[in-house]
Amino acid sequence: MQQQKHKIGIVGWGSISALGEDRASIWERYQQQEQYLSFSTEKNVCEGRLSAKSQQSIAQFRANKLYASLDPTVLMAMLAAKQAVEQSQWGVVDDIGINIGSSRGATQLWEKYFQQFSDNKVLSPLASPTTTSGNISSWVAHHLGSGGLALEHSITCSTALHALLNGMTWLESG
Repeated sequence: MQQQKHKIGIVGWGSISALGEDRASIWERYQQQEQYLSFSTEKNVCEGRLSAKSQQSIAQFRANKLYASLDPTVLMAMLAAKQAVEQSQWGVVDDIGINIGSSRGATQLWEKYFQQFSDNKVLSPLASPTTTSGNISSWVAHHLGSGGLALEHSITCSTALHALLNGMTWLESG
């Protein structure tokens, strides 16, 4: 096995989930003995609901007309990326690479377009560009002001680990 050339560390990360969106609240909830899933009678599924603070953060993004029609998944990725960049203290990020791992993509828009197609047998021209895998990373890059590499991939359950491995490979290769 080849030795790593460089020491690689994580200097910033972001999260938005039913556990919270900051390190302290996430750690506190991990230590509790309760679960954060609830049954939605409207959707007939169990779901993890975001906190009021997280919902407010997403609403602030959605208030921007440019972001108003984006899938919540895209908005959450933008929020998490913003957190990661702020923690890293990099300042200007105009040439960073964006590597998003998403095993589901823009799910609410996909469900909306599927329902429209099922009901009307007509497919919206926005169905493909707003639900394809690269849509999340492209919007994150746009939001951060990065002109560097922006890509997204899906490896189902190991997507996040694959994103880390990709990043390490790119850094090691120069």
